[in-house]
Amino acid sequence: MSNFSQKWENEADRWNPRRVKIFFAILVAVVLITPVTIWGVSVATSDAKGKGNVEIERNSAENRVRSQAFFEQAYEDVQKFDTQIGDAQKAYDNFVADNPKPSADDLVAAQLYTQQLNNRQVTLTGLQQQCQNTVADYNAEARKTLAAKWRSPELPYQIDSSPATDCKS
Repeated sequence: MSNFSQKWENEADRWNPRRVKIFFAILVAVVLITPVTIWGVSVATSDAKGKGNVEIERNSAENRVRSQAFFEQAYEDVQKFDTQIGDAQKAYDNFVADNPKPSADDLVAAQLYTQQLNNRQVTLTGLQQQCQNTVADYNAEARKTLAAKWRSPELPYQIDSSPATDCKS
């Protein structure tokens, strides 16, 4: 018998059905266990990885600039809205003081008066709502993990109901 046929027979004996089954069982186990193990490790390390990612995002230049700009602009907007609310309230009060309510007999004048009064009230209400929304946005942003660190020390932690920022006239 030649050396080649002897090797062939030895090779054929090596891969008998039992060994093939064992090989495929090991292969299947590796194919199934490896992804599960990788997933398990990623789950186990996700807290540390998440904290690290938050810190990277918090300290990014883009986040610093955006957060600081937001706080500055929002605080200025609240102060601006508060001033506008005072002006709108004065305009409303002046209109009421300078324009006596027309009699019900003059329907056109009464409707015009009511419309002008309503317009001034809607303007005042809209400014108050916009101011309150801006205060809420500022206060929410001040509590966020990514933004709170970049609020200027000169700005308040939260906008409260001080006269300059109370959203009232």
